[in-house]
Amino acid sequence: MKSAFQLLSALILICFAVSCGGATDSVEQPLDKAEQAYQEGMYGKAQTLADSLVTDGSLKRLSPTSLCRLSLLLVRLGEVSGEIEPNTALAARALEAAVKSDRDSTVVFIEGLPVDDRARLLLVEAVSEGSRHVFDADSAEAAIDSLINID
Repeated sequence: MKSAFQLLSALILICFAVSCGGATDSVEQPLDKAEQAYQEGMYGKAQTLADSLVTDGSLKRLSPTSLCRLSLLLVRLGEVSGEIEPNTALAARALEAAVKSDRDSTVVFIEGLPVDDRARLLLVEAVSEGSRHVFDADSAEAAIDSLINID
């Protein structure tokens, strides 16, 4: 009787652990797989996984830290593949989602990065910030004229 109770208790604990762990890991799992694929040099697989996170609505479900990791991964993939512009655009979407979700956590994450990675994400932030401003051709022309002193 005692061993049956222990077995039942163990099964309940295992079921509880599996159900709790699976719910939180399911959102993060594709990002973990993408980062692992990148580390193993499987850039195509990493790109596919990272792209799917941006395009399938996962940005709303990822934590700010995960969004920052995704943004950094996309920039690195762009550097490796030569597809810098499209990857930077996707990275900007992920980083913007992180900032909207929790600006303080995003700042803490970026400040904790090595200098090279910090520079990558700050560049992405600048691109994201620049894309939010409307281009004014008259102002740009006036600025250019003032720089080159055209009369």
